[in-house]
Amino acid sequence: MNMKVLFCCIGMLLCVLCNVKSEEREVFIYKDIRDNRTLEDRSIHIDPIVTHDGRTVYIRFASPCEGLWITVENEDGLVVFSESPDMSNGELSYAFEIDDPKGKAYHIEIKLDGVLYWGDFEII
Repeated sequence: MNMKVLFCCIGMLLCVLCNVKSEEREVFIYKDIRDNRTLEDRSIHIDPIVTHDGRTVYIRFASPCEGLWITVENEDGLVVFSESPDMSNGELSYAFEIDDPKGKAYHIEIKLDGVLYWGDFEII
C-alpha cells in the first residue's frame, strides 16, 4: 500500500514539473522602415520584446507607451486578435490569448507611436 502511494506521489510530481517547464519562445520582431518619417525621426524608439507560451502572447516595453495597436493574423490571413490596449497607466507589459484552436502559424503587427513592428511565429 505504501509503495502505491509513493508511486502516485512521484507520478503527480512529474506531471507538475512537466507543466512548469513550459517556456516562452521569442518572436523576432522587425521594424518597418518604408515610411520616410520613421527614417528622419530623431526620437528614440525601443523595439518591443514579444514572446509566446503556447497561445499566450506577451509584449514587453522598455518604457511606458501610448497609441499601441496589436493585430494578429493566422496562416489564412484571418484576423484572430485585434486590440488597442490602454497602456496610459504606465504598464510595461501586455499579455493576451489567441483564440484560434486550428491555427499554428501567425503574423503579428504592433503599431506603436506611428512605427510598425511585425513578426511571424508558430505554435508547436
